[in-house]
Amino acid sequence: MILFSEYCDYFEDLATKAKAIAHTSEAPRFAILDIDDILSTQRTGLDFTNPVLILENPEGELGWIHNQLSDVKYGAFHILKNVPRNDPEKKRAVMDECMILGRQIISRMQYEKTSQHKDADSPYPVMLRFFVLDRLKYNKIGPLFDSCFGWRFEFQFAKQTPLPFDSDEWSDFD
Repeated sequence: MILFSEYCDYFEDLATKAKAIAHTSEAPRFAILDIDDILSTQRTGLDFTNPVLILENPEGELGWIHNQLSDVKYGAFHILKNVPRNDPEKKRAVMDECMILGRQIISRMQYEKTSQHKDADSPYPVMLRFFVLDRLKYNKIGPLFDSCFGWRFEFQFAKQTPLPFDSDEWSDFD
């Protein structure tokens, strides 16, 4: 099963490592698309004058494949940047910049997926084994927040794990 914290930590790590985003606690450029997180981060200085990665909460479905629990997630992230009002040239440039950066994030995910299969001790998340690049969708978004525009990238990934039954977790087995 893919834990919510694993999902969030992975994308925060990408936002930190991507030079064009360069998320840090001092210069926050990553948030989860949750009203409390956005408002909290905005109060602490979420800087939309630079590209920002906003992560949506995932949706998913469970299945049973090869005698293991299959946890398929559908996730999405936004790459956004502020555009001054009434500046169509700047908006076009920002849209191009955000598309390029979104493709870099997707490219990194694909790289980590293929690297993981070569090294059994890979630090990359197991959930990327089932990252499906050919089903990736994107669409334009904006204006959001403070005149921000960019792209929303929607993807699928999964993880398979054994589903052990532990009788100690149930009161009727005492």
